[in-house]
Parts: sequence; C-alpha cells; structure tokens
Amino acid sequence: MRKIFLLVLLVAFQCLLFGQNSKKTTNEKASGNKNTGYCNVKGGKLYYEEQGTGMPLIMIHAGMLDSRMWEDQVAAFSKQYRVITYDARRHGRSQTDSVSFSHVDDLAALMDCLSIKKAVILGLSLGGYVIIDFALAYPEKVIGLIPVSPGLTGYDFKDPQVMEYREKMKTCQTWEQVVECMLRPWFDGPQRMPGQADTLIRKKAMAMYMENLKNFPRGLKEVLSDPPAIKRLSEIRKPVLVVVGDLDQPGILEIAGMMEKQIPGAKKTVIKGAAHLVSMEKPEEFNRVVMAFLATLRN
Repeated sequence: MRKIFLLVLLVAFQCLLFGQNSKKTTNEKASGNKNTGYCNVKGGKLYYEEQGTGMPLIMIHAGMLDSRMWEDQVAAFSKQYRVITYDARRHGRSQTDSVSFSHVDDLAALMDCLSIKKAVILGLSLGGYVIIDFALAYPEKVIGLIPVSPGLTGYDFKDPQVMEYREKMKTCQTWEQVVECMLRPWFDGPQRMPGQADTLIRKKAMAMYMENLKNFPRGLKEVLSDPPAIKRLSEIRKPVLVVVGDLDQPGILEIAGMMEKQIPGAKKTVIKGAAHLVSMEKPEEFNRVVMAFLATLRN
C-alpha cells in the first residue's frame, strides 16, 4: 500500500515538473450565462465551463490544481471574450479510464466538442507545456498563445528546491505533509518562507492540491510530444506572450527566457512579487497584462 501511495505522489509531482470525434454529453445552465458540461475524449470525459461571448479564450490550469484557479480571470475576461476553462484529465471533475492519453489531443477534442475552430490558449505550468505542444501539433486551431510559468517538454528540471521537496515527499506520512511539499516549491518558491506569501491564496491552492491528490487516478500513461517542444520552439508562428513571476523557480524563468528568445516575435512580461501561481497571487496585474495582449488579437 505504501508503495502505491508513493507512486501516486511521485507521478503527481511529475505533473508539476513537465516538460509531461467527440460530443457534449451534458450541457447544464448555471447562474448568469455560464454553461457547464462534459465533452467526450478517448477513454474519458472532460468537465468544462464557458462564459461570455466573442473570441474564444481557453485556459488550462496547473498540475494538481483545477479550473477553479481561474475564478478571477473568468470574471474579468468573460466581459469581452468567450472564456472556456476545463479540468484536464486526472484533475477536478473530469473522468477517465486507465488508458494512454495526450493532453494535446484532449484539448483538440474539447475544441471540436464545443465547435471552436480557433482560440487563444492560455496555460499555466502543466497548462503551459500543453499549449506549446498543442501549437506545434494543431497550429491551425491557434490564434495566439499565453504560456504562464510554463513547463516545457524535454526540459530537465534541476532546481535545488524542487529536487529537495521531491525527495522529502518520499518520507511523507500524511496528505498534509505531501501538500506542503508541493506548496513550498510551487507556491512559496525558492525566495520565500510560507508566512511571506498571501495566506488566503495559499489556503485556496492547498485545498485544490489536497482534493486532486486524494482523487488522483492510477493506471494512466501520458503520451508526450516526440520530438519534445524544447527542440521546436522556433517552429511556432503565432503571437505569443510569456508571463512569469520574478519569484518563481530558476528553471521556469529559464524556460520563459528560452521561449522569448526562440519563438519568433514572442514577448515576455515579468510580474514582481509573485512566484509560480502568478495569476492567483497578482490577479489585477496579471489580468491587465493579458487583456492588453488579447486586444492586439481581436479582429
């Protein structure tokens, strides 16, 4: 039992590190103009929410979090755009069998399910590497990209704090200890102690980590891009805005720099006083930067 517990934790931790024909099954009206439902994907179905009208904007959450992390962004962006958030496979309210899968193909299936031909796609951490791989696999479906605190397939993380807490996780005895091993590198970051970050936002992230870890399904294999995106950044020919917090892990900052340098025309914005979950920590500044970029893409 303990071996299975450790395997789940380490696979979950990898979700934070990577560089790792459908139809709607339900469509329920929620408050206001928000629609919720499920889209079929191979061996499962993805829970989604959509709100607003206009140019489609799809947002993909970080590993071991879920679409609830985008509450501040949905409220702001849905005033001008059709905003879609969803729980990636293995996260939140989405459901899956024990199958091999691709986050990239899941996103393509979701877009087909919702009759979206092209969209601006924003993703944080896990979502960041997914949207880069997606742009390489399905360029015709992309209007623009916003990788935030991005992972990158093929990148080898060696950040000391990340490695330290990955090792500590092997000795954890409780879920609370496991979540703390995730929060330290992926919320506080290498330059802060826990008490130095916003406690309310930290508790919100903690609750999502706890829920997703406890429900993390086993028996799945994620199929990553081959060759990895780290070797193909120069092939992307879409408008790109990279957003990072200045307190994030050195590896994430390095990836952001690589994207800015290697993707033709890419721009980078660094938000001060934020670590990995920059959109949750600094929502007003983050939203302002993203809205300015979106305005350049409007027809």
